[in-house]
Order: sequence, then structure tokens, then C-alpha cells
Amino acid sequence: MTAQPRLTETFRLFLITGRMGPVELGMTYEEIVGLWGEPEGFAHLPSEPIYCVYGHVNLGFTAERLLHLISFEPCQGIGVIPSAAGGLTELPVPTRVVDLVAILGRLGEPVVEREPHVRGHVWYEVTTSGVLIDKAEDDAGGAAEEAGLLGTVIAQDATLRWK
Repeated sequence: MTAQPRLTETFRLFLITGRMGPVELGMTYEEIVGLWGEPEGFAHLPSEPIYCVYGHVNLGFTAERLLHLISFEPCQGIGVIPSAAGGLTELPVPTRVVDLVAILGRLGEPVVEREPHVRGHVWYEVTTSGVLIDKAEDDAGGAAEEAGLLGTVIAQDATLRWK
């Protein structure tokens, strides 16, 4: 018998609260750098004045430098997240969306299917937090998506994005 996938406390709290460790939506860029150090990289997109990367965590900020998006993109059952003082920590995550949804169900966290961005593209929403879970996509004929592999997990505050 194979072991049931489990959630680390950090990932569980992200799913049910939208917080990634000490970081939460609405914090300033400077507050986050004070906690996690300087990001590994940046992208400046027309709609996002600051978009930065810490391991497998991407953060999106408003023009006022307020955090409106936390995007976590684990890879093959491992997620790399920031830790204090600029370090990175690996944590295990379920590899398949169906396993993650089942774990959340056992924890009493309701999950519903939604199409929040593109019609026909289903995401799974943790209803207590609004965190969205997507299946992985790939360019090799959709094998990862068909297998239901875990893709992006996001917490967002659309009210901050457009200010």
C-alpha cells in the first residue's frame, strides 16, 4: 500500500488562509523584502509594476507596491519557498490535483470547481480562502494536464490590483 500524500503546515495554511508563511496580501514590497530578503528575479509587465520571484513563489504588486498576488508553482511534488533572511526551503506537495482536493476534503475544507479566468478552463477554489488550484499545463500534447498534475496555486486580491 502506498502512503497517502500529506500537506506540510506551511502549504496547508497557504491553502486555507492565502498566507505564505508570514507574507499576506496587502503587504508592501518593502515589508516582504524585510522578511524574505531580496527576490531572485524581477519582471516588469505593463499591468504589474513589480513582479518578483522567490524559488517557486511569484509575487505581484500594484503600482502602490502592495502585494495583490501570491502564485506558487511546485514541480514534481516539490515546492521551493522562501524562508527568513533570503534562504529557500524545499517542501513536499501532492503531485496530483485530485489528491490535494481529497486531502482538503478530509480536513473539512470545501473545494469547488470554477472558471475564474477563461471559459472552459476549470480551476479548483478553496472556498474558505479563495485560493485557486490549477492543473499543470505543458507543451507536449497535454500529458501533464491529462494526468491531473498539480500546477499553479494562487491567492489574489483583485480589489488591490486595480487601485
